[in-house]
Amino acid sequence: MNYYKDAWHYYRPLYIAGAAYAAAVSVEAAWCGVPWNEFAIIFPAMLLVLLKCIILMVGMGVWVFVSAFVSAKLDWRKAHGESSAVYRKFLDGEVFAYACVGVPVIFTVNFFLVQKSLIRVVNPYNWDPVFAAWDKAVHFGRYPHEYLMQVLGDIPEAGTAFDVCYYFWFVVLYLGLGYSLFMDTDRKRRIRFYWVFLLSWAVVG
Repeated sequence: MNYYKDAWHYYRPLYIAGAAYAAAVSVEAAWCGVPWNEFAIIFPAMLLVLLKCIILMVGMGVWVFVSAFVSAKLDWRKAHGESSAVYRKFLDGEVFAYACVGVPVIFTVNFFLVQKSLIRVVNPYNWDPVFAAWDKAVHFGRYPHEYLMQVLGDIPEAGTAFDVCYYFWFVVLYLGLGYSLFMDTDRKRRIRFYWVFLLSWAVVG
């Protein structure tokens, strides 16, 4: 069975949705008078996504071998045989083929980088003062960070620590993406993940 051809047929609606999103962002940028060189940021982002996918695939391959090595009670030959069977299952089967065909859909998400920069042009933050007032009202007349700084104000590294904690969501994002791309054998669940991932960036933003 030609898994790549099957994957292309299966993911075609996703390609159409991704292309429509990229086209819509391009039209929006042209309408806002954004110079085309602003789109240059997309290509390094695509390469970064590709690199991360490769790293995730290699990392998961290492994880498979280490797991087999531990379960085989540190027997290298047995671990090699078990992990090789897993590699063949995923690399020669539909999962890897679907991942290769599906990765370009993920690339279209990078147009979000351009779309995000258009917010100030399309809607120049007119509602921000209202949202800020609501934020203050909900927290009893003060902003949340004011309470926090009152406690941590004497610790200059606290802000940096919170920044680092914030970026942990990227770890969750790429681990989930890597699992869905390279390890999930449920085809319907994979396609649902792709749709949710694409629409989360394109619609929810």
